[in-house]
Amino acid sequence: MKKPLTLPILLLMVLMSAVIAQSQDLDAVFNRGLEQFNSKQYEAAIASFRQALALNPNETAAYYNIGLCYNRMERFNEAITAFKEAVRLNPQYEKAYIQLGNNLDDAKRYNEAIAAYMRAVEINPNNASTFRELGIAHERQKNYTAAAEAYEKAVALDANNAEYRYLLGGIYLDLKRDEDAMRSYEKSVALGYSKGFAQYELGLLYSKRDRTDEAIKMFLEAIRLKSDYSSAYKELGDEYNKKEMFPEAIRSFNDAIRIDSGYADAYLGLGNAYYNDDKYSESIQPYKKAVELSPKWITARNYLADAYLYSGQYGLAEEMFRSAIAIDAKNAESVYGYGLACIQLKKFELARQQKIKLEALDMSLASKLAEKITAAEIKP
Repeated sequence: MKKPLTLPILLLMVLMSAVIAQSQDLDAVFNRGLEQFNSKQYEAAIASFRQALALNPNETAAYYNIGLCYNRMERFNEAITAFKEAVRLNPQYEKAYIQLGNNLDDAKRYNEAIAAYMRAVEINPNNASTFRELGIAHERQKNYTAAAEAYEKAVALDANNAEYRYLLGGIYLDLKRDEDAMRSYEKSVALGYSKGFAQYELGLLYSKRDRTDEAIKMFLEAIRLKSDYSSAYKELGDEYNKKEMFPEAIRSFNDAIRIDSGYADAYLGLGNAYYNDDKYSESIQPYKKAVELSPKWITARNYLADAYLYSGQYGLAEEMFRSAIAIDAKNAESVYGYGLACIQLKKFELARQQKIKLEALDMSLASKLAEKITAAEIKP
């Protein structure tokens, strides 16, 4: 004959059933929150995770996910509060410290972000991505030495990560360590960096060293990876200009302008391609556009004035050089060009005045202008 269950055993079974039911409710609510998060229903997800916290106030993952929701909505201060709760409940919660740092960084609270990343490093010193985030935070504060140290640690932990090599290259540039930057970018490219930025920066470094063919190769690769990379098209045009490949240069500058119609440097480069190909009249319009986009750009005004001069439009050349001098009276190229325009207009006294001004700015140009004045005055 079976004995009836005693009261204590019955109570224990009831309590166990309640705990199991609550656990099942918590799982259901939590999973619903995850589904809502994945569907970008962030407000609804927050409500679900808060419901999970009502069932279990110590559910650290709920605070973590609430923080992620706020981050996606760019409500960084609320995200910070949630992640702080997560690490309060679990001081060893590495991921929460990293996310706390990310949101402090987004909120421009860089010192606090660095402290959060350092805590994550204490918990796990072998996580390369934490050093990446730490480097970014130092970089935002322009503490390039500390940023370099962080990125170097990231590279040491994950030597085959192309992005880390790219980031390290950028910091080396900031530190004026161009050779180190070049090696870092080369390694990034060799590892398959796929965003185009490392290729672009490497192209610039090759260009500075007159390694024109290698620069062209890198700019073409940057464009292949990022087809709307207007700066890469512009730099490619400059390299083609160096090689006197003017049709290719013109095409590249036009591509840059197609992507960014307000790109003054690309218009200047386009003007240079026509000008260097002795097509002075065709260079005028792009130079004019460069001046229109950047009215105080002395170089653009000088180049436009020069194009006017070489296309026989001496009055316009004089006017443009004078406008450049009005912006910067000490620009020797503007003063020299103005003197040349005056010679063509037979305003020799004005030309001599420019020669006198040049004597205080650039004796070489002053001598050249004096020779041209003399030659023009004795010419029958």
